[in-house]
Amino acid sequence: MDALEARGELFAALSDPTHGYWIEYPDCKGSIKELNLFHVRQMTPLLFAAWEHMTKTDFASVLKFVSVISFRYSVIGGLNTNALEPVYHEAAKSVLNGTSTTPRDVFEKLRSVYVDDQKFEQDFSTLMIDTSGQHKRLAKYILCRLETDVSGKMCDSDTDPSTIEHVLPENPAEEWSAAFPREKWDANVYRLGNLALLEASTNRIIGNSDYLIKREAYLGSTYQTTRRIAENAVENWTQELLNNRQQLLAQRAVHIWRSDYIQEK
Repeated sequence: MDALEARGELFAALSDPTHGYWIEYPDCKGSIKELNLFHVRQMTPLLFAAWEHMTKTDFASVLKFVSVISFRYSVIGGLNTNALEPVYHEAAKSVLNGTSTTPRDVFEKLRSVYVDDQKFEQDFSTLMIDTSGQHKRLAKYILCRLETDVSGKMCDSDTDPSTIEHVLPENPAEEWSAAFPREKWDANVYRLGNLALLEASTNRIIGNSDYLIKREAYLGSTYQTTRRIAENAVENWTQELLNNRQQLLAQRAVHIWRSDYIQEK
């Protein structure tokens, strides 16, 4: 009964980054938050095994690369999650029977579901996120991680006061069609390359303004990733500029969401 109670408590903790379990292990909180944001659960048996048979430092390492795998495989790749269950089951079994004793050992068991850099970059470069409902949290998480990497300053999506700006507006006025053809609006408004962090008050003021008005606002933003839009798109916002920006973000994403056990090229 004690074992069942302990596992029940751990199960609850895996769904709650503010749970008391993580007070002594703050390094786990970020990964727990991410896994819940990603809505993935296939790794639960592995996390139970790692918690019970590895040091808490090693558990935090496993948790971290499981989050990276989930982001690459499920969130960005959109791959079949049914294929994850047998892989995680074998990894959990290897921890329980003692054949995997280190985080690196466990990662090797999961390597087959670690999306390689080339595919991840390709998938990221075409990513679209509907910024309504729960998807908005995911979009802001990604943009904040990118901002942190560019600026070197922590940008926590849960506490940062920014809003999500659509460079090409969700409801563009006709003047946008001169630089951005109308037939491409729907296919691009939710592309990640079209999304940016922006101060809420500024976002309210510029609304659906034309690009040159928006550009002035971007230049005055505290977010480096947003200022770079204005620096690179001087006169207009076009399909080519959007594509280029998203490709650059994809290249940056490759090293942000990377396992420590994969050597960077």
